[in-house]
Order: sequence, then C-alpha cells, then structure tokens
Amino acid sequence: MKILYIEDNKNNLLLIKKILKEIFPDFVTAKSGKEGLKLLLTESPDIALIDLNLPDINGFDIIENLKKENILDKITVIAISGYTDKHTIKSVYEAGFDGFIEKPVNIDKMVEYLIKVHNTRCYKKDRNRIKSEKSKQENSSKLQHNFDSIIESISHELMRLWGFSIHEIYFQLYYQSYVEVLNCFLVCFFLILSGFGLFYNIWYCEL
Repeated sequence: MKILYIEDNKNNLLLIKKILKEIFPDFVTAKSGKEGLKLLLTESPDIALIDLNLPDINGFDIIENLKKENILDKITVIAISGYTDKHTIKSVYEAGFDGFIEKPVNIDKMVEYLIKVHNTRCYKKDRNRIKSEKSKQENSSKLQHNFDSIIESISHELMRLWGFSIHEIYFQLYYQSYVEVLNCFLVCFFLILSGFGLFYNIWYCEL
C-alpha cells in the first residue's frame, strides 16, 4: 500500500514519516501542495494524507484538481487539520475527502484509521464494480429477450401473410446456398474429367 503525505511543517513531516515508513515501507512525502499534486498524478498512491492549510495550494484546491483529472475515485484521500469544528469537518467530506484526522496526530490511532478507511473504500469500490457487472448482464439479457421477441413477432406475421415463418426462410437460404455450392463442384468436376479426356485423346492420336 503506497501512502503520500503532504505537509508543509518540516517537524511534523519528519516525525510522521519516520514512524509510518516502518509500518508502510512505500511511503512518500511532499513539502508543498504543488509538489504533492504532482506526486498524486505521477505516483498513483493508494492513500493521500493532505494537510488542509498548505501555503501555496490548500487541500481543497488539491481535491478540485484531482476531480478535474478524473482520478479522485482511484485514491483514498484523508484531510489533516488542527481545525476540528463542525463546519470544517462538514466541508471536508462535502469536498470529496474520504476521512479526517485532527492535529496533533495520534500515531497509533492514525495507523488504525488509515487501514480502516482504506479497507472501507476498497469494499465500496468492489461493491460498485459487482453492481455494475450485474447491471450489464441484466441489460444484455433484456436486449436478447427483446431481440427474440421481435424475431418471433416477425415470424408470426410472415406466417399469417405468406404461409411460412422466418425460420423456414433461413432454411431455404441455407438450402439454396448448399445447392449452388454443389452445382459449382459438379461443374468443376466434369470440366476436369473433360480435360483429362481431351488430353488422353490427343496423346492416343499421337501414338
């Protein structure tokens, strides 16, 4: 599991990196919002920990950029902030974040929370994928049923008007094609026999 941590506070960055890298070896960091956004687009992390109050572009701006790039659904994005009022937390989830961690960070709770949020996100993605596949199968079955119904209706109408069904038309076409192929084969066969006969007569006369 690859984790990206975006934090402009050097002390916080080094402390959390030192601890989490022992648990999650594939752990990368960014010191600014722009650097973090670049890594999000190139490194494709499973989880992104983003400080909301970055000096260049804040966490909400990063989320908007991920939406524009259509990759927000591929990453579990968690906001980190010292502001824990209801308005901030509500804004975090409305913006598209998957979770929220308050500062100062409790490392043990943070690790537990990261695993929990990521597993929940993976479960939701799998559930949506299964629903999508099931919906496609149902649509395919409906299309097949509609096609069969149309063919059956046409067959009944042909039977009513002309006295034969569409299945009989298929048989006639197949039979005619078979007869045509057989006729071509017989013509070729007799041409070959005629050629051999002509060659034999010429050879016999020369003798």
